[in-house]
Amino acid sequence: MAPSVTAAGYRLISYSQLGQFDSDGPDCEGAEAEYTIAKFGADVLEVLDVAALSYQIVLTKADQVPARELAACVSATAAALAKHPAAYPELITSSSRGGAGIPELRAAIARLLAERAD
Repeated sequence: MAPSVTAAGYRLISYSQLGQFDSDGPDCEGAEAEYTIAKFGADVLEVLDVAALSYQIVLTKADQVPARELAACVSATAAALAKHPAAYPELITSSSRGGAGIPELRAAIARLLAERAD
């Protein structure tokens, strides 16, 4: 897929988890247990920051998390994003089942397309 994306003129960064596909994986025994999805996410954000690519976080499946847990996750994620220069400061929570956040997501995509059209 990457060749067709780049041939269409888009910039592509492909990131795989340690030990996946072309990467050699962790250097020391037991390191796999320390490489969590949270660590993977933090690594991806760092790559985007270094590449100076702006991004906005969308937390999906918001309907599957109790409201108190979702609020805590949104707060922690927003605090973490404040440390990333390329991150859009507002995040979106969405649920495709109930439709929550979908209008906001569509508006964010429309805003991005409008900015790119200029």
